[in-house]
Amino acid sequence: MVLRFGYVPGTRDTTMTRKTTLLSLSLALLFSTSAYSQDYSTARDVIEANLEATGGTEAWKAIKTITLGGTRMLDTPMGKRKSVFTTYARYPGYNRTEELIDSPMGEMEQLIVSTPEGRWTKAMGGRREMPARDWISSQYAKDEVFLLSDDRVELAPLEKETDETGPVYVVSFTFEGEVYRRKYSQFTLFLTAAEAPDNSGVKNWSNFDDYRQIGGFHMPFLWGSVASITVNMNGEESSSTITVATTLESVIFNEEMSDDLFMK
Repeated sequence: MVLRFGYVPGTRDTTMTRKTTLLSLSLALLFSTSAYSQDYSTARDVIEANLEATGGTEAWKAIKTITLGGTRMLDTPMGKRKSVFTTYARYPGYNRTEELIDSPMGEMEQLIVSTPEGRWTKAMGGRREMPARDWISSQYAKDEVFLLSDDRVELAPLEKETDETGPVYVVSFTFEGEVYRRKYSQFTLFLTAAEAPDNSGVKNWSNFDDYRQIGGFHMPFLWGSVASITVNMNGEESSSTITVATTLESVIFNEEMSDDLFMK
């Protein structure tokens, strides 16, 4: 079954703002007798509860492909840039992102393809090959399914704290030598933030907001992230960071994807 969801861009405010605190206060009344009243004592408990709160473990496992469309606002050292993207994901292991980025020299096309055999990117500077990497997000449509099913994941004791969004559970785990952290609202059990290493090994946080229900699944339609980039100019490397605000505008579940989409 193919499930589609989308809205007309421009019909709502898509500015990446932090409205989660007010939302959490409102939702506290709704969830005070359900999720928030539960006593979760382990990281596994919280992950399982998140899966159930967002659609159900078996339902997430049944998703074999996702197509996402939307826009990004990139804040770079060279100024703000807007892009339009489409991501095709087929599980496990296949991902293709096509992006059209505004630049001072006009629109720039960027293509990123990842498969179990390897990864490659293609942009104005040419094609770049990269070794294959076992990404957590490449195995299932929902990361939490992977966290509970892969023996290489080592869950740490559950922590609790209060951040700018309100009370959260903090789930930490180790995967292939890297430590990851994820925060879940104690009111809704939705993922609000995640810390993970980027391609250069630098750990950055991503924030998730504006959850909507699509065919029985709850997904964030706004997320913000920080990325580290290294630029080589005339043999000299310089590093900087960019912030990215992503607005999701369309979602398609279980649409047929041919092998050609991920071919080199």
